[in-house]
Amino acid sequence: MSKQAKRRAYHHGDVYQAVLDEVERTVARQGLEAVTMRGCAKAVGVAHSALFRHFSDKRDLLTAFAIRSARRMAAAVNEDVSRAAAKKKFLAAGLGYINYARRNPGPFRVIFREDVIDPTDADYLQAMDGLAAILALGGHGGGNDLSLSPKALLAWSSVHGLATLCVDGSLSRDVTEDALEKLLQKTLRQLAPVLDG
Repeated sequence: MSKQAKRRAYHHGDVYQAVLDEVERTVARQGLEAVTMRGCAKAVGVAHSALFRHFSDKRDLLTAFAIRSARRMAAAVNEDVSRAAAKKKFLAAGLGYINYARRNPGPFRVIFREDVIDPTDADYLQAMDGLAAILALGGHGGGNDLSLSPKALLAWSSVHGLATLCVDGSLSRDVTEDALEKLLQKTLRQLAPVLDG
């Protein structure tokens, strides 16, 4: 796309979303470290200064990206859960969480990179509570009282750990898709009775 075409797209579109889309592309192609305000502005065809109408700095930009990613992840997993039978909701939530991470490794990683985002942002905390609710974790709302039950923490850490192992390749390397899916299902089925009991 020519620079002029990109500028036209910006003037007829939403620069905020266009920049977040560019963050996603950059993270997928080059990694999080390659994301810059100047690079995003250039890619969407706007002046660098135009970004400061929407984001105060790179941390603010990455926080917005993490919020959007967490909301998308929650929506995708909730859709999987809504189609599952009552006795298979935890399995659906766990597989949905893991599969979202596998399909979207960049956004998945950024959601939890509290070193590069603002983890105290109210919208971020709300988005994380939405993710937490998927596995019936309850969330913590950003206060000093971490109200996760031990079972909820076991659920989250187990599912998140499996997702991370898949995304990082430790679990998915040299394994067929079918074999990996079966292993994940068996593992989550082992976990479900512990959480229900």
